[in-house]
Parts: sequence; structure tokens; C-alpha cells
Amino acid sequence: MTFGFIIFYKVKRMTPEEAQKAREEWSKFRRMTAREELAEEPGGGGVRMVGEYSHCWGMPYSGFLVVESEDLKSFHEWWHKFRELTRWYVDEVHTVISQKVEHV
Repeated sequence: MTFGFIIFYKVKRMTPEEAQKAREEWSKFRRMTAREELAEEPGGGGVRMVGEYSHCWGMPYSGFLVVESEDLKSFHEWWHKFRELTRWYVDEVHTVISQKVEHV
């Protein structure tokens, strides 16, 4: 079973220095997420970052992420790391969770 997550986020206004720090931290986090995904056993879970999108025309958010996970526990663990990293510069998040339809 695969779960999909759309994570809308709103970034606060930052100085150029803060924006650079946020970009560097985010880049490290993306690499860490990719390494953890590759380390997972087949079918063993992990979180895949499917896409990163800046701008949300028609919505009050700065952008959104699309991630997938084979289980909710893996996502929950990833979510806590994500929020610890971004809490200082992401003012608001809204997450939509869904279950992927598997056609036979």
C-alpha cells in the first residue's frame, strides 16, 4: 500500500542570509531523505520525495511538496525531522493524505 502526501507550506519573509541558510539546510535534508530511501529494504517503507513545487497560485501558500511512503510510521518519523528543520522559517503547513489506487 502506498500513501501520498501533499504538504503545502508558507515561508516567512527572510533576510538574504536567512534564505541562504534555509536553502543549505533544505539541500542537506533532501540528500538525507534520498539516502534513507535507498537504504530501505524492498517494500520496507521509507519516504520518497516525488516533487518540490514553488508557488501555489490560487492558494495562500509559498509552495508544496509531494511525498510517498509505504507506511504511515515512516512518514510520521520523516515528518518530525522535516518540522524540526523547517520550523524556524516555515510559518504554516497543511498536509493532505491519501492512499494510492493500485490497479490490477
